[in-house]
Amino acid sequence: DLSWEPWGPPRASRGSQCHGLSTPLVAPASSAPYVRVFCQSMVLPWTWSLASGYMFPRPAAEMDFELSQKGTRGPQVRLCKTTLMEGRRHGAIEGAKARRFGPLALLKLGALAGCWGCLLWVLRELKDAPSELKSFDPHEILGVPRNAELREIKKAYRAKSLQHHPDKDKDNPLASVMFQQVSKAYAALTDETARSNYEKYGNPDGPVRMKMGIALHPILLVKERQVFILCFFFGFLFGVPMFIVCCNLRGSNVSTHGVSAETLKIFHACINIEVTKEDTVGLLCASSEVRRFPGGDLRELIEAMAASHPLPLEPGTVVQFAQATACAQKGRRAFLRSLGSDGLCEVDVWPASGQLPQREEEVEKKKVPLKVLAAAEPRVVCPFSDNSIRRSSALLWSHCWRLHRHMGTFVKMELTHSLLSSPKLCRAMISIAAHGEGDRADFFDVTRSCIALQRCLVQAIDFDDSPLLQLPCYLQAPRKDAPSLREVVANGGDESMLKRLGQQFSPAEVLDIQEFCRHAPLVELRCTTEVDDEKDIAEGDMASLTVTMTRTNLREAEVAGPVHAPLFPGVKYEEWWIIVYDNRSRRMVTADVILDTGRTASCKVNFMVPRPGEFKWTVFAMCDSYAGLDVQQEVVFHALRRNDVDRTIFVHPEDANIRSFFEEIMLGLEPEDQDSSSEEEEEPEARSAQQQKREAKKPAAVENAEPEEEAAEKPTDALAKADGGGNSESEEDPEAAAVPGGVFYQVMDSTGIFIYREPQEDKSLRLGSVPVDTIMRGFEGDGRPDGWLEVASLGAPQGQGVWMRIDGACTTEEDAGSEQGAPCKCLGGLTEQSLKILVKAQTPVILLRRWMKQAPTPLTAEDILEVREMDNQRARMLLEDLALRRLGDERFAELLDRAEALTDKFKTRIKKARGYFQSQNGIIWYVTPDGEVRGVNPDGGRIRDRVQVTPEDTLQLGPFRLDEDKTCSCIHWLRKDDAEKSWTWSRDQTLRTRVRLMTGEPAPRR
Repeated sequence: DLSWEPWGPPRASRGSQCHGLSTPLVAPASSAPYVRVFCQSMVLPWTWSLASGYMFPRPAAEMDFELSQKGTRGPQVRLCKTTLMEGRRHGAIEGAKARRFGPLALLKLGALAGCWGCLLWVLRELKDAPSELKSFDPHEILGVPRNAELREIKKAYRAKSLQHHPDKDKDNPLASVMFQQVSKAYAALTDETARSNYEKYGNPDGPVRMKMGIALHPILLVKERQVFILCFFFGFLFGVPMFIVCCNLRGSNVSTHGVSAETLKIFHACINIEVTKEDTVGLLCASSEVRRFPGGDLRELIEAMAASHPLPLEPGTVVQFAQATACAQKGRRAFLRSLGSDGLCEVDVWPASGQLPQREEEVEKKKVPLKVLAAAEPRVVCPFSDNSIRRSSALLWSHCWRLHRHMGTFVKMELTHSLLSSPKLCRAMISIAAHGEGDRADFFDVTRSCIALQRCLVQAIDFDDSPLLQLPCYLQAPRKDAPSLREVVANGGDESMLKRLGQQFSPAEVLDIQEFCRHAPLVELRCTTEVDDEKDIAEGDMASLTVTMTRTNLREAEVAGPVHAPLFPGVKYEEWWIIVYDNRSRRMVTADVILDTGRTASCKVNFMVPRPGEFKWTVFAMCDSYAGLDVQQEVVFHALRRNDVDRTIFVHPEDANIRSFFEEIMLGLEPEDQDSSSEEEEEPEARSAQQQKREAKKPAAVENAEPEEEAAEKPTDALAKADGGGNSESEEDPEAAAVPGGVFYQVMDSTGIFIYREPQEDKSLRLGSVPVDTIMRGFEGDGRPDGWLEVASLGAPQGQGVWMRIDGACTTEEDAGSEQGAPCKCLGGLTEQSLKILVKAQTPVILLRRWMKQAPTPLTAEDILEVREMDNQRARMLLEDLALRRLGDERFAELLDRAEALTDKFKTRIKKARGYFQSQNGIIWYVTPDGEVRGVNPDGGRIRDRVQVTPEDTLQLGPFRLDEDKTCSCIHWLRKDDAEKSWTWSRDQTLRTRVRLMTGEPAPRR
């Protein structure tokens, strides 16, 4: 109990009384370390931070134009010192100085003053506390010397008792405590038992354990405040943990780069092969970071955008009268219906209020000259129909068109927020386009479009604008014979070079351009391809492509500072994206990013060598902050066949018989005797006997096992068998030659064909159905029932016990009338087919290799196109390699060009059917450029189909054909056997629809 310890003379104050403890409220001297920690961890650092901020004000890191990417400053940081960037730098510093006396700074100063006030109050309360905790000393309590006689002790006791008696010292709340201390001190000096306890334990009451407690202020124990104190206690007890949990949950929804999980889901759902450069603006605005920021009025800005970049006057465009006419005053809006050959156009004039008409009676149909009309809306491209996304897209387009003078204060704040969020969002878009789910080989243009978006936002230029507009003070369109930006930068902004730009520059403007040229990055690439710890590169190796980038405009030990971006609201550093492109297959291999801003930076791209032969790749280095300064480097390397390279690992003879513990257990070997200290000390006879015992216990399978090198070369799947160990020119091995080619059938029934477990038409044996035009490979004869085909599973060389009826009725609908005839068409054997048919049937690669060697059928562009659409990347590259060897480089490149032309023709042909739709039954549809149809039912179930172009040049989807005569925005599918039955799809460009198509979420209940 601490009640016996002396605390010195207490301060007589009402508020210092303690409840539940016999110790005073005044903090003991042991609180000094806590005060020191409070000063060191909070008050002093905060004071130094505020003092340095007031004496040497600096802007925030995202607005400090003197910092490098790593947060350093000094002469090693190469800064852009053009007039515009110097003005921004000084403006940031002046803004930091002005913010010293802003509301937030004054609030921090007041909080710091409050902390210092609390600290001084605590120190004042502690000034009367003893310097250290003292032990119980009865002589000191009574105020007598240690050699005092009994008479002096009694005299001192009477005086102290009268002094600290609670009835005498009523104003002192600690009088009772001191009176007890005096009584114990007197007993310790006069009573023999108490004296013995004191001499032995230091306490007249004997051995006592230390007890700790909490001193509560009297105000906390007042009955009227108990409910409030209890509520505060439980609120603090549950509120703080809940706050921590909410913070953790919010942090879990944000990626390592600061992008929310909702935004990443949107990007994964919307980034596809159809994304163009202009679509990336709307895709960026679809992110949750941009959509949730409130904005201002854009009407004035939209008018300026419509005047500078109007929509073309086509039917369906909203127009306004550029001048007053007899039917409408200037500025009145209308809807353009049609354009006449005589210069007159038919319009539907809106009400004078300017509101969108809701009834047909509010519209006036007029014919007016085309010259009196002007577009009422700007040429803003947005792939979504959501108003919030279209609004944000218009704002970003106005930034790219440099229309900042037409923006209000709140509009500029919204634009600043969107632009400051763009670097992390564009980085996420590029990463998803290059490394997203599925095969990203065809996303080369999409990846470059996302990079182009970032630099257009940084430099405030349009996608089609000249890179020369990034030069300071250059505001006009360049001439046709004007030099490129890279030529201007490489020449350091020489005046003779500037004269070719077609604009007169003042001496100050010339100095600015030359400073820009000194700061703009000029990079050189050096690429090396190798396999770690190997001399040669072979098929199947994990190789690495090392790209080293050197900034020739920097000196050694220099780093690049922020980029020259006078219209970008924050600090932006260079990021270089490295894209590897295969010239032969015309596909993207991989992509990586270089964030280092030093003179020399590098990145290492790992890849698996898919085939033997020569590789011709192009490495693109694209900057996300400057346009027109990209570079590229050709990379050529040769990969050997797997059998041509020795990959054996040297094993020392003494280590050849060492087995792992697992092998010891599996082989049932007995542990070696541990009597001798080493094997060298054993007798030769003993070692020989032990070795014989080991060999005797080996299973027969282990003795007859193949060598490790041969087992590694033995193929394990169909593709490896087709490779033949990488030697495509060798003869077909006996195992591959034994694989039957089978026969191929095409499903002709428009409603499909059932497949069965057994060759019997029984409903209980049905496994499913096969749609029309499907190519099936199987086997017939050899004891199989007539009229039945044993279907080979997809990619399998042999039959798998799945049967299909190849003769009989022409329909699988039981309630419909059946016609006699074959529901399938026999296409013949393996060598009679084209490569397109084999790929559609998903023929094993073993048979595809056989076809390449034996089939007389020539390869066509349709075959190459079907090969390029294969999902199996390794099989696709193998077939491309076989086709290249069969055709030669020139012929293969020619067929590739034709295949791309066919792809473009098909995309153009099905353009009316492409896009996102919603049918009347609540199903949402997406028709890809390749004709694939993806649907999601209201309950989340998925649908797959494909749009076909028939020989009659009509678009067909199963039993439906597209009605191309109607010109409305909807599309109508008509049933071939009953034109009265139609299926209407209405276009749906909302963000929710795209996310549902990706995630398969069920439709929300209404």
